[in-house]
Amino acid sequence: MAAALVWAERIKPMSLNPGSVPMLACDLGMFASAGVNLKVKEYLGAPAAVAALQSGEAAFAQVPTMEGMRLLAEIGWPGKIFWVNKAEKTSSSNGFVMMSVPSIKRMRDLRGKRFGVGADGDYWAPIIANMLRKNGLRREEVVWVKGLDPAQKADMLLEGKIDVMLTSIQNYIGKLEGRKNVRVLAGGDELSEYREGGQLGPSFVAIASERTLRDERGAVERITAVLMRAARLFSENPDAWVEAASTRRPDVSKPKIRKLWKFFKEDWPTNGGIDSARLGEILKSLQAKGRVPKRQVSIDELLAPEFERKALNDLGVYPT
Repeated sequence: MAAALVWAERIKPMSLNPGSVPMLACDLGMFASAGVNLKVKEYLGAPAAVAALQSGEAAFAQVPTMEGMRLLAEIGWPGKIFWVNKAEKTSSSNGFVMMSVPSIKRMRDLRGKRFGVGADGDYWAPIIANMLRKNGLRREEVVWVKGLDPAQKADMLLEGKIDVMLTSIQNYIGKLEGRKNVRVLAGGDELSEYREGGQLGPSFVAIASERTLRDERGAVERITAVLMRAARLFSENPDAWVEAASTRRPDVSKPKIRKLWKFFKEDWPTNGGIDSARLGEILKSLQAKGRVPKRQVSIDELLAPEFERKALNDLGVYPT
C-alpha cells in the first residue's frame, strides 16, 4: 500500500464546528472507502500546520483563511487553495469570547495574572497584541502560560491554574458555558475591536502544493468529493455528527455537542465554498490592513477551483 497522504489540521483537539469535517470523515472511513489512504494529523496552531505543509511532512493543510492567504500571497509558497470550509460563524464577532476568573472585572486587572495561550504566532497573537496595546498593558506585566491547546486552557481555567484566556464559541459552549467559577470578560463588539475588523467570511481553507495537485490529482478529486459528502451527511443528520464528534471528543457532553450543531447548522460546506469574488475581497482587505504585502497577486492565482467544480458536477448541487 502506498504511504498515507497526511492532512494537517491547525488545531487540537478537534474543533466542534464544521472544521471537523476532514477528521470525522477520516474516522468514519469515508476516505478509505473512496480509495484514498489519508491520515489526518493535528498540530498545535496554524504555524505548525503550515510548517508541516512547507516541509513536505503533510500533503494538505486546513488553516484559517488569513494564514492561508499569507502563505500563498506573502511568502509566495507554490501552492493553491482547493477547498473552502465556510464555517462563517466561527469568524464572526460572536465567534469568540474572553474568559476569566470572577475576580477579574476589566482589562487593567490583568496585570500579574496568568494568561493561557497556545503556540507562538497562532491566530490569537495579533488579537492579544492589540488588546494589550489598547488597554495600556505591557507583555511583561502579564504571566504567560504557553503551549496550551483550547481544551487545556478551558480545563486549567476551571481548575484555577490560569486566570484568563481567549477562546472560540465552540470551546465556550462545550466546556465553559454556565460554569459559576468563570465569567465572560469580553466578547462580541469589544473583541472585534481588538481584531481590527479582522477576517470575516470563510473561516478555513485547505491548501496543497501545486505539485501535489498535479501529481495526486485523482486523489485530490476523491478527497474533495468525500469532504463534500461528509459535509452533507453532517448537515442533514445531526445525530451522525454528534455521535462521531463525541467519539473524538469524549470530554464534551453530547447535549453540548448537539447545541453546537444547532449553532453551526447553516455553516456546513455542503457545496464547498470557493468564491473568487468573496475571497478576493478578503485578500484586498488583508492587503489594505498590511496583513499581507501589497504585491501584484490576484486571487485567481491562489485558487484551484476545479476540484470543487468536479465534485459538484459528480454529486450535484446540494439544496440550500
